[in-house]
Amino acid sequence: MQSKNLGDYLRQLREKEKMPLFRLALLLNVDQITLDKIEKGEKPVTRQMLPAIAKTFNLPENELLLKFMMEQLTHETNRLKESNNMQSKLGQSLHNTRFGVLNNIRK
Repeated sequence: MQSKNLGDYLRQLREKEKMPLFRLALLLNVDQITLDKIEKGEKPVTRQMLPAIAKTFNLPENELLLKFMMEQLTHETNRLKESNNMQSKLGQSLHNTRFGVLNNIRK
């Protein structure tokens, strides 16, 4: 099953079993709006949901935990890259500002 993220994987599992959204939401102890957002990737699957997902779809919990951890690692890596890019841009902006001030002083 090819999936973009754990929420998409969850949606694929639910649809394969022809399970209505409200039923899975009930099993995961979340409301339907929250589950919809999880399936769309707008909210993350929580660690606490993994046992219920494993039991519901008869999956090894370790498999889900691995997917969960990989998703967390990817998210953190992307966050750090974004942070480094912002720091680099800020440094360049600061350099340009200093250079501009120095040029104005020399004139």
